[in-house]
Amino acid sequence: MDFKGIFKISCVEDNLSLHAPMGAGPDFPGPSLECVPEHSQYTAFRVNKLGDDKYEIVSAQFSDYVISYLGHYTPVGDLPFLLQMMPKSWEDYGKDKVYTEWAIEQAGSGEYNIRAASGPGDQYWTLHGGSHRHIKLDGLKGANSQKWRLVWVHDE
Repeated sequence: MDFKGIFKISCVEDNLSLHAPMGAGPDFPGPSLECVPEHSQYTAFRVNKLGDDKYEIVSAQFSDYVISYLGHYTPVGDLPFLLQMMPKSWEDYGKDKVYTEWAIEQAGSGEYNIRAASGPGDQYWTLHGGSHRHIKLDGLKGANSQKWRLVWVHDE
């Protein structure tokens, strides 16, 4: 697949848009990514192909910040691993601990599953319930909470 331009990423469940809250990039480690109602302000992203069906997803506003998963942290209680924006320079921390490469797989007409291309392997972006709709990684269940739309917004 070839994604060119700037995109809004929305979860099929409840039609919520991926959003990087204030401080999610430059103030790393800041708040986790979350999903907000479609009519709210969304965050625009660029999808960069890395080869072999691997992509990095970066903030259109802060191109040095990539969507990441910190795999070496242990969850506390029932709190899941959550996606964050991270400076690309942190990738050098260890590819076995910081995951910034994603596989984007067709899941229906205009819908995709997004999973870690390295690290935990078959762990998919999953919209997590609760008052803050964060995105965690979880095994594939085929639920709408794991299906995403990449909606083209404009060219670069």
